[in-house]
Amino acid sequence: MKGIMAKMTKKINIKKIIVFYILIQPIIDVITSLLVRNVNEMLTLGIFVRTFFMIATAIYAFFISDKKYRITMLIYYAILAIYLILFLVNCYANFGMTGMFTQIKGIVKTFYLPIIFIALIPIFKKNDIKIENKTIIYALFGYALVILLARIFGVAYNTYPDKKGTIGLFYAANEIGVIMSCTAPILVLSLINGEKGKIFNFITLALYIFSVLEMGTKAPFFGAIGLAVITLIVCVIKFFNNAESENSQKQNKMKYLKKGLVTIGVIIISFIFVPYSPVGKNIELTNGVTFPKIEFNFNKNSETSGESDTEEKEEEKEEKRQDSLISGRDDFLRDNLELYKNANVKSKIFGIGYMTEKWYIVQPLKLIEMDYFDIVICDGIAGFILYFIPFEVFAILVIKELIKKFKKAIVSQEVWFMIYSIFISFVAALLAGHVLTAPASGIFISVILIQLLFKLKDYDWM
Repeated sequence: MKGIMAKMTKKINIKKIIVFYILIQPIIDVITSLLVRNVNEMLTLGIFVRTFFMIATAIYAFFISDKKYRITMLIYYAILAIYLILFLVNCYANFGMTGMFTQIKGIVKTFYLPIIFIALIPIFKKNDIKIENKTIIYALFGYALVILLARIFGVAYNTYPDKKGTIGLFYAANEIGVIMSCTAPILVLSLINGEKGKIFNFITLALYIFSVLEMGTKAPFFGAIGLAVITLIVCVIKFFNNAESENSQKQNKMKYLKKGLVTIGVIIISFIFVPYSPVGKNIELTNGVTFPKIEFNFNKNSETSGESDTEEKEEEKEEKRQDSLISGRDDFLRDNLELYKNANVKSKIFGIGYMTEKWYIVQPLKLIEMDYFDIVICDGIAGFILYFIPFEVFAILVIKELIKKFKKAIVSQEVWFMIYSIFISFVAALLAGHVLTAPASGIFISVILIQLLFKLKDYDWM
């Protein structure tokens, strides 16, 4: 069997397959969205394609990995398989075959990220794979371009039923927003590095900023603000870095001074548009924030009417703010925690699943959209522990390498932007949801996680 796999691996260019898979993510998400919205909500093409890729990757990784890693991978996958069987048995005991496809779909989506992450590590190591920044930037460009074109041609889907914003031809705003948030640092890194394709990268940056403002969701917006702050921090660190010769120092100081000034300029220009954008209007509506606007008063005789309109708008805003609080995630959190609290011991350990019984009808559970809570409630304590074990090991390894190579790491723009990409992904998982439990974002998070670890472990090629 090993001999057959060895022959197959020589013929297969695994790097090209992974690159191709990354590049087609926007296409998969558009097709999935159109099928779900217009044909049948069960036709989730994305989950089938990504599940096939996950299984094929895991099998391939098992045969090419070294003995020590293979044993570790086998132990984790075996324990996970036992857990998944017990999860489905418990679901069957609670609801029978009703909604079993939803249960399977839910558990596959949830554990996609740790499975693919573990599988890709030996593949990247064995084949000496490094995914170039431009590959991730092309994918980001694809997502942003779809949002722009759909908006221009008037075929974009609304992000919310009762708020501003459009999501292009995609289905889930949170997933797309997080994909863009975790890939944007790679785009900015490429711009800071002065890599080839500057014009294309600046066009992608403009499309990214437009998409963040257009979608109307807060997570990508605050992610973009954080990215701007990280960019300025990197420019300041590189400006004061004294590792180079005196002549090189002067050149670097000027280079990073210019990059810092350009960053500030982009921030100022972007914030001018915020009050008029969907995200700005949504933040004003639901958070009581008022952005400064440039007002043009062409009718001097309408002051009284204007005051009346303003009062009405303020009342309307207050009502919508209250509505937002009533139907917010805190309500779903309270309801789902109550379900979990009242569940039997087996369901507490293995999860209550992705279905619930309401008014004597078994129906899909409304997720909280706060991934950490969704995982522990839907997949139980056992599922929660199994899910995060790989990332806890990763965090320990990364922290260990950062401590060992602190002086080099602190001045490395690659390290700063990749850590921020991971940080914003795991923070968004708490605030926005559908991040750690979404296969769409899984491949991007996995690739960035692995490449950060490999960069730190083999610092010479940074």
